[in-house]
Amino acid sequence: MKPILIASCSNRKANINSVKISVSQLKKGSYDRVTRDWHALVTNSKIRCPADKLYCGRGAQEVSRASTAIGADLWFVSAGLGLIKGSQLIPDYDLTISKGSAAYIGSKINTGNFSPEEWWGALGRRKAGYELASIVKNNCSETVMLAMPTAYFNMISASLDTLALDDLSHIRIIGPNAAEINPRYLPFLMPYNERLSGRNSPLRGTRSDFPQRAVHHFSKYILAKKPRADKKRHSNMVTANLSFMEFPVIITRKRVSDVEILGLISKNWLSCEGRSTMSLRMLRDKDMVACEQKRFTRIFNQVKLKLSN
Repeated sequence: MKPILIASCSNRKANINSVKISVSQLKKGSYDRVTRDWHALVTNSKIRCPADKLYCGRGAQEVSRASTAIGADLWFVSAGLGLIKGSQLIPDYDLTISKGSAAYIGSKINTGNFSPEEWWGALGRRKAGYELASIVKNNCSETVMLAMPTAYFNMISASLDTLALDDLSHIRIIGPNAAEINPRYLPFLMPYNERLSGRNSPLRGTRSDFPQRAVHHFSKYILAKKPRADKKRHSNMVTANLSFMEFPVIITRKRVSDVEILGLISKNWLSCEGRSTMSLRMLRDKDMVACEQKRFTRIFNQVKLKLSN
């Protein structure tokens, strides 16, 4: 048997020349009604792609490298599709449990405050597929890594509540915030911290891809060396590895309006040769302005359109 890596899916997806199914196509209703309608959209979507090819971006790359490093079976936790194999053919879709997104599924639930845990349960009842608890219990001789941010782990953790602690002894949880998960799972949480993003880390990156970078590190530097070690030994090995890395220097950037960012991008346009990557680096590193990627892209495209007319 092989180790198992179960990671959260990626918002970024490859272009597979299909019509994306989206939360915008749903009407408001109960969990049962909305999951029924969503399941119909998924079922009727004809153009599909393997999950490990559809998900892209830095996080997806790190997960792929992690599974390759130890020959692990790769799975994904998807808020839209449930628990899926990396090789499973899936449609292009847009659904998230994160507030603030146009694809936030909580905006379609009209039966009180939205609960990701309830959504996950309703999705599982509607979709005949794989059970997380069964995968963990049936693979007790191999390490099962759960690499995901806090919100995703909390969404699926109820699936593990039925298992005895002995059944959980071979899981390694990587990515969630220790202060925000059920204390029952703390013994299985690997102690990764911001040292992984320091200047001498082999896997520097951003907070958004932290769980994926951490599981890559765990696979390559911990599990590959001690595949049969218990959770305490693995935890101590993580701590020892991180001790050689420095905490990142925290840079404070000022927050400004869209109009001010538009002006700065315009001012730097020629020196950045009209290239978005250079413009963003100039904005963040020279002008010391805070600007999230999606916000920057939207304003950059406004400047590009204006200068092209």
